Amino acid sequence: MFVRAIQEAHPKSPRRECFKQHTNHYMKTKLIRSTVAACVIATSLLSTAKAEEKNILVLGNSYSFGTFNHLPGIAEALGDEANVLCLRGPFLEAIERELSGEPLIPMEEAEKLGHGESNEAGYVLVQSDTKKRALLAETLRTGNWDVVTMQSGSGFAQIVDTDDRYQKIADYVQQLAPDAEFMMYMTTQYRNDGLLYGTALKTGFIFRESRGADPEIPYTEDRHYLLAYKSHQELVNREGWRVIPGGTAFQNVRYAEGWPYEHPKADFDYANMTEADLEKLPREKNLRYGIAFPDKDLKHPAGLNWWVDDHPHTIGEYIVGLIYYEIIFGKSAVGCSYYPEDKLTADEALLLQKVVHETAQGRMPPLRLFSAEDIAYYNEVLAANPNSVVESVEADEEYNAMTLEIWEKFGKLRMRK
Repeated sequence: MFVRAIQEAHPKSPRRECFKQHTNHYMKTKLIRSTVAACVIATSLLSTAKAEEKNILVLGNSYSFGTFNHLPGIAEALGDEANVLCLRGPFLEAIERELSGEPLIPMEEAEKLGHGESNEAGYVLVQSDTKKRALLAETLRTGNWDVVTMQSGSGFAQIVDTDDRYQKIADYVQQLAPDAEFMMYMTTQYRNDGLLYGTALKTGFIFRESRGADPEIPYTEDRHYLLAYKSHQELVNREGWRVIPGGTAFQNVRYAEGWPYEHPKADFDYANMTEADLEKLPREKNLRYGIAFPDKDLKHPAGLNWWVDDHPHTIGEYIVGLIYYEIIFGKSAVGCSYYPEDKLTADEALLLQKVVHETAQGRMPPLRLFSAEDIAYYNEVLAANPNSVVESVEADEEYNAMTLEIWEKFGKLRMRK
């Protein structure tokens, strides 16, 4: 509908111009540039590669904003062009509605619906605008897509191989956009500090009956990542799709030398913290948002009202843009002159670019794992990845004791509900 109308209005427009006509209406991308001498040299070397243009459709969610907020700027700074349109599902409901043969309501009526009502009517949200709607079928048919990416929600990333909906969506994409490559994006995991007083709440709702929901094993960010990695690898082995390893990029940055990060501390009373205690919490450097008070609709097992937002912050979104560029364009982003200079220094941006590039080359993080089963599996993964930071991992008794103490204090409370 909205894409077709614009294409009919511009039947002779070149592919790129036609795409811009209908994507620019929905997308506001702030390009932040910084020309740093050290990066200019590296960028000039990268510019010798042949310029490419990619039309990228992201079937994502609120964790996908780095694609349209930063990927176009990254690509432009490196001499390429990334035309990005991000739609927010759930997509299977929209597909089923479109395939049902039932008449669709007019677009102007769809844009008045709420998120869930809109999906049931066959429409999905366009990017971060909660008012704009699109028909998935129309978008797939008329976009001239080079790549279509799909992802799960973070809470379900560890069970994607058990969910046949992704295959159904992939089949639908291939039917309507046969020239596009379908990829899975492995999304980011919940915060490690957020786990101990936040994600544990989510595990109670999401993970209790699914893979990894053992209340005796602390569900840390590292474990969440490991199970998500395993699930995506099994999906890749079965379907042959490529994966954009966003979750791996985040974990590699967390453990990168020179990146500020603190692990949670056992002597902090997570179950009974107050708003004043926020300043005492260990912090990572803004890969994701922090904590907001209060949330009257969320009931803490200890009676405390709070909310942990695990969405990528500006820096996290920049990492998403970098890993998308590395995998889809198949080029290095090291030395890119585009970065959010209000959040990063030039040296920090360069560090992120290097770590993400190494992630695209197979770098794996030195995880801190609790169970012997997890450690054994991950050591097999590391042995098969020569670009890993470490050759193997082993149990850290001191870390395990600290993690278990915190888990006993708080995390298991929700798992038992």
